Amino acid sequence: MPRCEICEEVVEDTYTCRECGTNFCEECGDNDNRVCLLCRSQLSWNGQETSLEEQAEGETQYCEICGEQAEELYECQECEAYFCLKCGNPKIRLCRLCLDD
Repeated sequence: MPRCEICEEVVEDTYTCRECGTNFCEECGDNDNRVCLLCRSQLSWNGQETSLEEQAEGETQYCEICGEQAEELYECQECEAYFCLKCGNPKIRLCRLCLDD
């Protein structure tokens, strides 16, 4: 059985992200549009990337790693994903995906 590259769970089906090529499960992205949650949270409705400042101006911020709402986000110096406190180390500015590499 395949493994999701985002949550690392073994699942029945995975989908390949059209933006980055990551294989993701149903919980870790939009399988209809073939976009993983990492890329989906970076894209706005008009297809442009959103900056951390733009996310902070909005009502709700979401971690690009776990997809959960977060009060504060940090930008990973390796992959530039915005992550919450539980999904990385803000002192060294690395998300858990880059820490595992």
